[in-house]
Amino acid sequence: MKLEQENPNSKSFIYRYNENSVVVNQQTYTQSVFFGTQISPQLWLNATPHSLTVQHVEQLFNHCEQTPEILIIGTGRQQTFPSIQVQQFIIQRKCPVEYMNTPAACRTFNILMGENRQVIAGLLLDQPQ
Repeated sequence: MKLEQENPNSKSFIYRYNENSVVVNQQTYTQSVFFGTQISPQLWLNATPHSLTVQHVEQLFNHCEQTPEILIIGTGRQQTFPSIQVQQFIIQRKCPVEYMNTPAACRTFNILMGENRQVIAGLLLDQPQ
């Protein structure tokens, strides 16, 4: 099997994750973060599993040149769904979206990146109690 060295700057990859942090491209994030094919990792300020707003999701799309094939939103320890307003905003953007717990979102993101898909991940991290 031929092995090729991967350039970590060419695309995002999730190396590790737990309830309160995620390591993307060898950088540890302890606050919610978004990134993808077209977006280098950015802090998703004030975004938590229970406070996702249209403005938070709009921030994701504002960093993209084109609509991604899929948007993955990791919703913390458990799968939750955002408000109807957030869901309607994403539907209006004609972007398929999956809501899943953050560990599942991390695994799914890496698989889709491995398939060279145009994907954005918004990972909502639970804040330590």
